[in-house]
Amino acid sequence: MVRLLLFVLLTAGALVAQGTGQKPAEPPKPAPSPAPKPPAGLAAVKKVYLLPMHNGLDQHLASELTRQKVAEVVVDPKKAEAVFTDRLGETFEAKISELFGAKKEDAKPGETIRGPGIGGKRNAGTVFLVDPASMTVLWSAYQPPKDSSRDSMLLCARKIVQQLAETRQPKKKKILGVF
Repeated sequence: MVRLLLFVLLTAGALVAQGTGQKPAEPPKPAPSPAPKPPAGLAAVKKVYLLPMHNGLDQHLASELTRQKVAEVVVDPKKAEAVFTDRLGETFEAKISELFGAKKEDAKPGETIRGPGIGGKRNAGTVFLVDPASMTVLWSAYQPPKDSSRDSMLLCARKIVQQLAETRQPKKKKILGVF
């Protein structure tokens, strides 16, 4: 009797499930993620000026930027759309004001947004790409050199420029499918 009752209930449940014609809900397929876009200001930068950097990193960066055709390096800062530096703060702001003739009416003499600034050995390997008109950091990278040798500085510059190039034109991800 129990078997008969169990059989009837299972059969009735199966018929009800078939009769509704509903398929189990499938989870929504995730939309393919678009390639990340570079910051708008960064994409527009074609000409850069390099401020002197620790251990001559600016010379190696200039060489790599032109060799890899990532940006045109200019020697006249007024022709530059952005500036590479390894320091931010009071000294950087003063240098930008000197080079670009920027007058800050809002700031009092000796007053800056950041204070004295960062620089020296504690940030060795950090570089910033700054828009001198808006004083906005468009891009930065941290690639510390192994030591202060020429080869180490060249490798450091090469990696920094590769990071910039990848940020400006991100590689499309390869989608592997099941065949």
